[in-house]
Amino acid sequence: MARINPNAYTIPDPLSTDVIRTYVDSVKDALVDIDANGTYYRGSSYAAGTEGDVLAWRQAQATYVPRPLTGGGATPGTGVQRGINLSGGEFGAHGSFGGSPDQDYFFPKLADFQFWGGKGLTLYRVPWTWERMQPLLNGVLDETYAAQVSAVLNAAETAGVFVLLDCHNYGRRTIETAGGFTADFTSTIGPWTGSNLSVSAGRLISDPGSDFPVMRAGSTLSSATQTFTATARFTSEAGAASMEFHGVAKDGDNYYWLRLDRSASVWAAGKKVGGVSTTLGSGAQVFALNTDYTAIVDANQALAGNVRFTIDGVVKGTYPTDAALTAGRVVIKSDFSKLSIDNTTFNVNGSTTGFGTTANTIGDGTLTPAHLQDLWAKVAARYKAHPAVWGYDVMNEPHDMPVPTSPTTYNTTATATLLNRAGLAGIRSVDTVHPVVVELDQWGGMQNFVNNYGTDPTPWVPDTGVNKVYYSAHYYQDSDHSGTYAGANATWAVAYRDRLSGNVTPMLSWGQTRALPIFLGEFGVLNDTSTSAAEWRTDLNTLLGLFDQYGAHATYWAGGPAYTSATSLTPSSTNGVANYTAPAKPPTAVMLAHLGVPSASGGMLPVDGKGALIVGTAFGAVDSLAVGAAGTVLTADAAQPMGVRWSAPTGGGGSTGTLKYPHPLAVNGQSSALVVLGGNALPYTPPAGKVLYITFLAQDDGTNFVLADGVKISHGFLGHGGANFSLPAPVLVSASQALTVTAGSAALHRLWGFLVDAIATIEPLHVGVTSTVTYTVPASKQLVITTMTAADTLTKATINGLSSGDKWPLAQMEPIILPAGAVISSTTVNQVGIHGYLRPVPA
Repeated sequence: MARINPNAYTIPDPLSTDVIRTYVDSVKDALVDIDANGTYYRGSSYAAGTEGDVLAWRQAQATYVPRPLTGGGATPGTGVQRGINLSGGEFGAHGSFGGSPDQDYFFPKLADFQFWGGKGLTLYRVPWTWERMQPLLNGVLDETYAAQVSAVLNAAETAGVFVLLDCHNYGRRTIETAGGFTADFTSTIGPWTGSNLSVSAGRLISDPGSDFPVMRAGSTLSSATQTFTATARFTSEAGAASMEFHGVAKDGDNYYWLRLDRSASVWAAGKKVGGVSTTLGSGAQVFALNTDYTAIVDANQALAGNVRFTIDGVVKGTYPTDAALTAGRVVIKSDFSKLSIDNTTFNVNGSTTGFGTTANTIGDGTLTPAHLQDLWAKVAARYKAHPAVWGYDVMNEPHDMPVPTSPTTYNTTATATLLNRAGLAGIRSVDTVHPVVVELDQWGGMQNFVNNYGTDPTPWVPDTGVNKVYYSAHYYQDSDHSGTYAGANATWAVAYRDRLSGNVTPMLSWGQTRALPIFLGEFGVLNDTSTSAAEWRTDLNTLLGLFDQYGAHATYWAGGPAYTSATSLTPSSTNGVANYTAPAKPPTAVMLAHLGVPSASGGMLPVDGKGALIVGTAFGAVDSLAVGAAGTVLTADAAQPMGVRWSAPTGGGGSTGTLKYPHPLAVNGQSSALVVLGGNALPYTPPAGKVLYITFLAQDDGTNFVLADGVKISHGFLGHGGANFSLPAPVLVSASQALTVTAGSAALHRLWGFLVDAIATIEPLHVGVTSTVTYTVPASKQLVITTMTAADTLTKATINGLSSGDKWPLAQMEPIILPAGAVISSTTVNQVGIHGYLRPVPA
């Protein structure tokens, strides 16, 4: 159960100081708490209690007795999610490598999550690309890009929302072939890219200030074994002219460099790691205009473990390689000078040929489902422990696959099925907790469900033993379902409204019948104020109403700091930064009108009462339970439709949750079970799952005594003969602790008390201490002493060296609370019996 929203209501409960992540377990009578505005939060939900467990309700706070609240990092469950795609991390030419964040692509920031989270959206589908995440097939993840995704998750965690990680690759990717190249400035694969470039007489000519990657901009090779050779000349200058040669250049913050500085007449060589540049060596050298200089940056080839810098055949320095520089392109950079470049070669692992890129589709014989499985095993291993991760979307919109999906192939040879199974296998090899989203073939089109899969297909991506696969579709309302809403697609027609229900209900109905969660990963409508846009908003309301009815999940396409397409909900954007003070886009209001929680009976729950509970009723289904009257307790009851009911605590001889009586003293609305132990009833052990409270004891013999767990509870003050007395505070005995007698006839002892349900956090304790045998309260615990008994008139208990002051237990009228680390002993070698219970330290 999550606590009430602290921004909406102040609770006198230390557990409520954080917004706890909320999930609903997929069983009846799991609980989630809500605030007065109908907002509910992700967090650790309370799982179903056992029959008779109670939830005490006092001062607008709830404490579920058998299952205490756990902290962050909760296990995701099946509560219905509504959210938005935050597009941008996938920007760039399809299949592009590298690039610069906030220039070539744009991941969401904290402000983006906070804006939409403040409107009640809980789930954010965040796209990224396979090429940037894993540049080489089966290779390591690109640390720079992976760290940027981690930053996205950190921002989401701060905002208190969840992220669905989406591989946005359409069932295909660009493959970069390793190798080098020889000088070819006109190659169709375009190894040289940059600004202000031209080719003249077989030489590459640059303007001052250009920065030229020899490989495609941002491309990365996995090998740190490479040699870059280039011949270049200064042809003119417009300031402090210099040129730099970069090797193993992963990005603008990580590379080896060799600088020819004409203005200062020096050479210098070094490395830049994590944005920090270090000079490894330098020396004087004059560089003339219109004179060729051949520079070489050699990493690991001439001498393994070393990087060597050479100018015109003279080795300027050899230095140990840096473990952080493991892969990258090569670059020539000019400052304040026009350069003329010739005779450029790039040797990787001994090869000067083979560099290039090819576009491949999964299943084409080169790119396989196994490659996707490898990717997802590494991605899930990287992010599975992050508390903001909700789940993984295996592949965005696979389409035109080698083996199309049909009612005869969907569960056997269809490529889209095989790639989804492979992605799931990779994830489940490292993560059996988070949901996995698998999309339909043919652009995920929901309208194609029956044609491609049939009316009642067998689930084709089994998640054996976990059962957290979400079947996902996309649905756009324009004429060809493309979501472009441009040209002929920009005009609404009544036919689009008439087809809507027939397009989406077959899959929704299938999911309901099969008890499978359905996910609408993308949908959106025209965001302007045109007449057609208004009609589409009406239909959007109908679409979301159907998803409300079936309790399905949905994320709108799209928002994002730089996303400005026809369906964007970003109010406005400038240079990749969203302006959230601008007027909202018209579809926003429609989306926000469907943020409730689905009822087991269909529709969205009106959970708008303070203290109301959202109660799990089945897999992915919940219902609303109004708050009980003050002082009532919530009792687990399988006979109730929601598995729980409110009832008044009755009987039991005391109140619930006091120091003397830490257990609830009402069971199923009835008095606690009374126990009278007389005659030869000893030895006696309480039943499993119960605790015995002893409130009265009588004995007719002063020479043998009653023991609880081997420690006397009736000696000292009874040592002079028989007695009858009420204990000042009860003695608690658990099902693992027997009541016995020391000797003689058990018939001389009688005990009165009652049985209650055990609580995991209350641990009855009986321990004997002497001047040499001590007891220390365990870490993270408190000891509540209800009764102490002495062996004779001279023996007294000591606590941290201080005497209790009296041998008689009747002098202790109220329990004593001792902190962790407190040490108990006695004043003599005779025993003092300590009786009470351990409990966790209150938060």
